[in-house]
Amino acid sequence: MSFALAPGISFVEQDGERIFLDLNRDRYFALGPSADSAFTALTHGKPDEHQKARLLGLVDRDILVDLPFGDNPRPCRQPRLLGSALDRADMTIPPRRQILVAAVSIMRAKRRLRAHTLTSNVERLRALKSVSAADMRPPRAGECEMIAAAFAAAGRWIATLDQCLPLSFAIARTCLKAGLDAQLAIGIKLRPFEAHAWVSIDGIVISDRLDNVRPFAAVLVL
Repeated sequence: MSFALAPGISFVEQDGERIFLDLNRDRYFALGPSADSAFTALTHGKPDEHQKARLLGLVDRDILVDLPFGDNPRPCRQPRLLGSALDRADMTIPPRRQILVAAVSIMRAKRRLRAHTLTSNVERLRALKSVSAADMRPPRAGECEMIAAAFAAAGRWIATLDQCLPLSFAIARTCLKAGLDAQLAIGIKLRPFEAHAWVSIDGIVISDRLDNVRPFAAVLVL
């Protein structure tokens, strides 16, 4: 008997606690103490018979799948955080047309998140990354700063406060279409619980200031 994370389930460990993201139900959750103990034993490859029964309960809850063979579940791999393009873009003045395109991209992302599930939006971005993979290139000098400045300016036109998810989807799609290998991360922090999303390229955050992102541990990276 072997167990793996069910499709749409990912998790991260922060400050000694394990938090899961269920894309299919658009929710974050933690396991109860007994289930969490069994999950810990599973990640170390040594669940006993009693713990295996607990793990089968997680199968019933669509958190795990029971497979003949499989790797032990692993927490989300953390993206590099080397700096922020916004922290370097204070003197960058993007063309008005680029600001307008960024604003339209944010509004489209908002509409799509309202009209479709988070899973659908994630799969759409994954499909774009797959199609674009062969055409990825390094950013040109100042390109990341210009994109960051354009979206920051667009955010002053339209409401982006507490709208990190549509902003991140919009920036990620813009970067990918330009041939830049952007990563979108969804992260959490505890006490108090908060969720956040951001976009980075080669460790440089595009969508936010570095100090705003550092407290968060990524639970999903696209």
